[in-house]
This record gives sequence, structure tokens and C-alpha cells, in this order.
Amino acid sequence: MGSWNKLWFFDMNTVVGQELILYNDLVMVVAVAVLVVVGWFMVLFLNSRTFFGGKMNKYVYHNELLEIMWTMVPAFMLCFLGYVSLMNLYIMEVGDHVENGMKVTAHQWYWEYSYIVDFASKEKEMDEQWLSDWLDLTNYAFLDEVELEDCSNLIGEGMKGDELSERLAFVVDEECLLGDELSKVDDELMSSVSSWIPHIFLDCKWNYSYEVYEVFNSSALDQSNFRGYTVTDACYLMSSVKNEMLISTMDVMHSWGVASLGVKCDAVPGRVNSLGISPLRSGVFYGNCYELCGEGHSMMPISVAVMTSSDVSLVLKQGVLGTSDCVSVLEEVIVK
Repeated sequence: MGSWNKLWFFDMNTVVGQELILYNDLVMVVAVAVLVVVGWFMVLFLNSRTFFGGKMNKYVYHNELLEIMWTMVPAFMLCFLGYVSLMNLYIMEVGDHVENGMKVTAHQWYWEYSYIVDFASKEKEMDEQWLSDWLDLTNYAFLDEVELEDCSNLIGEGMKGDELSERLAFVVDEECLLGDELSKVDDELMSSVSSWIPHIFLDCKWNYSYEVYEVFNSSALDQSNFRGYTVTDACYLMSSVKNEMLISTMDVMHSWGVASLGVKCDAVPGRVNSLGISPLRSGVFYGNCYELCGEGHSMMPISVAVMTSSDVSLVLKQGVLGTSDCVSVLEEVIVK
């Protein structure tokens, strides 16, 4: 991120950003070379009596080679710079093989991020763990070891499906326990519970959306945060793969940009712009709204957390499990 007394470019985390820095270096080299050549000719013309003895017209007048050179050399330089610029534009295209897709919606004055979370790829072990986490969250527990043994016996006797659901619902409704007694849940029972969760939940895709605001409370700003860049949540991107962002706005024009990733895309009313990002390494990167969008323009910082694909998937799925919609669905499944 930018800081005081920083006179050079950011440490780019994308190939696009690195190519843009190289293009800037190339343009600067060409510009310096042109200035040196033009300055050299100006010195010769202004001091023609010293260098040519007052006979400079003899070498310049009707000099076709000189005319060809000062026409073709600049044209060649411009074509070369244009070719490199077009190559950079093609690199910025989203293209195919997108691993992570998301939608960014700008508001006055906050950001909204939306993901499509797919539970179909979960493994059975993760089913058990996540159901256990949900039971911890909703404070559901079973009565005592007697009830657990009773339920385990029911499982051993082959009670499945609706019968097991009714039995578990009876146990859950009778009493809710907190604390250490939750750890008494039998592993075999938990495995059986996870096995009859309907596929409509496990195999479906969830639209997970959340809003991000700037944190103004000074007590929440410690030494690990940056003033003006602390937000309630981050935007999650996968490292070493291609991420596609669809950027739009619900009101006025905004601009989503992160300098360290070498990206900036305008959010125009009535349009959906596409942006491709392929981070090279994990980390946290900061950006801003780069379009003056009103009095709250400075209150729209951006925090991007780049992690591995598995970590991003886990964070998003845990976020889905923490939503009220997901909890209500699971309550209907288990208690109904």
C-alpha cells in the first residue's frame, strides 16, 4: 500500500501490474533517448559556426537520407510502443479458465460483495465438522449419556431417515444444554445425522452476499491496522488462479481499484464491467474508490485478502453457515 515518502511503485502482486511497470520503464527509456537526440541536434544547429564552419546548409539542404531518418525512426518507435501496449491490453482480458467469480456492487458509501458458494464438492468428514459447528452455534445438545446410548442403539438397529429425524427432534426439543455437555455427542451419531441431511442443502449453490463499511471506532484501530483502511470485512480472492469480478453500481459512478494488484475498474450506472485478477501470492492489499462519488467518497476503502483456493472456499462456506437463512434451513431439517 502507499505510505509517506514512498517515491517508487508498489510491489505488484499480479503479472498485469508488473507488465505495466515494465511498460512505464520502456516509455521512459524511449522518451529520454528522444530528448537526448533532439537536444544534440539543437546544440549542433545553435553552434553551427563552431562545428561546421558556417557551412551547415551544405549538409542539411536536400539531404534525403536525413529526411527519411527523422520520419521513419519516430514512426518505428510509436509502432513499437503501440505493440507493447496492445499486448498489455490482451493480458488484462478475463479470458477462460476462471476459478473464482464474484460480483462487486458499489453504493453510497460502501461496497457489497457477492459469491456463488458451491457445497457439492464437500467431503463427508467436512459434513460432520460443519454440522457440529452449527450445533455449537445454535446451542443444541443432547440430554445425557443415556439418551446418547439410546440414539446410538437406534442407529445400530437400522433406524434411518424420517424415523431417526423424529427421534432426534424429540431429544433436541426436550432440553438444550450448554458448555461441556455438548462434547458428549457421539461420533457415530454425528456421522449418521450428517448422512441424512437432504441433498437440497449439500448439493445446492448459495448466493452469499455481505456489505463492507469503513470502521470509524478508534477502539477498533490497533497497531495492526491502518488508519482509513480498516473495514468490517475483506474481499476474498484466490492466489495463483484467475478471479473474475463483475463490477456495477446502484447509484452514482464509482471506481474499484487496488494499486498493488494493478487493477482499476469503473462502476458505471446501467453497466456491468468485467475485471480479471490473477494474484501471484497471498497477502492483504488495500485500495480505494478512485472516482469522486460524493461527500462520503473517502469512506470507501477496499481491503483484499488473497488466500489459497481451499482457504477462500472454507471462509465463504463458513460465512454461509453463519447466515440466518442457512440456520433456518438446518433448523427446519433437523427439528421439523
